[in-house]
Amino acid sequence: MEQLLKAHWNKDREWKYDLQNRRMRTYHEMVDRRNINFDPLKTMHELVMPSDDLLSEQRQLKDKQTRMKMAKYNKGLLDQIILEMSNTGKSPIEIMSELDIKEKDIQESLLRSQIRREDPEKK
Repeated sequence: MEQLLKAHWNKDREWKYDLQNRRMRTYHEMVDRRNINFDPLKTMHELVMPSDDLLSEQRQLKDKQTRMKMAKYNKGLLDQIILEMSNTGKSPIEIMSELDIKEKDIQESLLRSQIRREDPEKK
């Protein structure tokens, strides 16, 4: 019996079975006992704080998403983002899917940025 207890006796079985009387506890006994040995600190899981690197990465992603959403309403920002994406080697299809715009908008944006480079006074 001692070997069986060592192998199988744990906290889960302790509340369910009465070892002294060698019987299973009734529902009402379990309800009556539930607050006797309750320690909330033992039942709480330890909260894991995210690292600073993860937090900064999440902030950067959130800023990028906000910037992408605002690009629909601001042509200057849209032009800047499209230039950045095309300089990093993204295809027009990737740009269209990320920014949720049409190919016509990309072409207009590239044309506007080309005009700005040629004539900086028209900005």
